[in-house]
Amino acid sequence: MSSGAGELVEQATHTSLFKPFDIRGLRLPNRVLMAPMEKNLCTSDGVMTQRYIDYLVARARGEVGLLRVEATYVDPVGKGRPFQCGAHADHVIPELARMTEAVHTAGGRVSLELAHCGRQTNMVVSGFQPVAPSTVPCSLSGGYLPRPLTRAEIAAIVQKFAAAALRGQRAGLDAIEIHGASGYLLNAFMSPYTNLRDDEYGGSLANRMRFPLEVLEAVRAAWPDAKPISVRISAFDWVEGGTTIEEAIEIARLLRQAGNDVLDVSTGGVTSLRRPMVGRLYQSGFSDRIRNALGIATMTVGGVASWSDANSLIAAGRADLCLMARGALIDPYFVRHAAHAQGYDIAWPAQYARAAELEMHEG
Repeated sequence: MSSGAGELVEQATHTSLFKPFDIRGLRLPNRVLMAPMEKNLCTSDGVMTQRYIDYLVARARGEVGLLRVEATYVDPVGKGRPFQCGAHADHVIPELARMTEAVHTAGGRVSLELAHCGRQTNMVVSGFQPVAPSTVPCSLSGGYLPRPLTRAEIAAIVQKFAAAALRGQRAGLDAIEIHGASGYLLNAFMSPYTNLRDDEYGGSLANRMRFPLEVLEAVRAAWPDAKPISVRISAFDWVEGGTTIEEAIEIARLLRQAGNDVLDVSTGGVTSLRRPMVGRLYQSGFSDRIRNALGIATMTVGGVASWSDANSLIAAGRADLCLMARGALIDPYFVRHAAHAQGYDIAWPAQYARAAELEMHEG
């Protein structure tokens, strides 16, 4: 576990955002991460394009602490979008490696989010019937009912996650995240709303966690010990019969025991019938509950709209890291602008050095 995990950060000061964070052998220079967002800027067979590389490099120059590549499919059966990033085969490695080198040259760090869309797989896009723990329909699949996975297929998917992690290592990536949220396959196994199985992969929470834990353990075995792994979960399903925050705390504990370094806390996704009231920092309370119940490191996302939001969350001990989504789209230089506004000195690339001399004014 990192030396920064579970620690109480300093009280609200302008430096909270810029306090370094250590996760295994990786040091992040600040607490702002870019959330993985769907860009659809890859080829039809999952290869990263120059447009996607340019998008990531711009945020690396903006001093985002860790960049997050979009949900990246480990198996074509789990592909959700026509131009989604893939880590399912060796032919994607050269461009992933070129992207990683470009991000490192720009001074950044980058992670890959490994995913299987499960019952959200679009059959028109993937050419495969969606798979899931149980036959629970999903509106995002284009109206196709998912079929339950067999035990042999579950074991095969575990190995696909591990193989994808190995490809990420060959490409030189700094960290790996396992996508266990948003109603995707692993989340569908965790949630009692979508997992209606009566075998060892369904029923009790321990059984529903069996598959996600097998994936984490396989990825941890394939991934270098010095590099961190995070797991993204949905801590609350916003629907009766779904995951509760009390269950989410137990999920976080089990993941930590299996080798997870940081918990990425989001909510919702298993159903579109009910959605949360989206607003400023609307998911941060779930990160807060889990972090302080277990003393583990967490990330929070959802309505983080300013550097003062991030400062407040970190200084109050509600999260260790803040994920920016729409904010990082609006302003690739968000972190540099935050530092400049607060009088905090961070290094600028030589080509941009004179920017630090300018005092900005509104209007």
